[in-house]
Amino acid sequence: MNEFAEKYINLPMDIDMKNSLDTARDEGKAEGIEEGIKRVALNALNMGKTVQETAELTGLTVAEVEGMMQ
Repeated sequence: MNEFAEKYINLPMDIDMKNSLDTARDEGKAEGIEEGIKRVALNALNMGKTVQETAELTGLTVAEVEGMMQ
């Protein structure tokens, strides 16, 4: 935890704020990972990989990869 967080979030009344910040951070990470996977999929397709290969590489379904091609 950084210095700001240690100073201000350790107060008992700030438990809800800390939980909100933790949730927001986790959601942001998940969105970033999802966006990264989509970029990898598009790059794979642009490099000539098949839809099936791209799905296997990224963990996306064939339908999800096909939807990205539209």
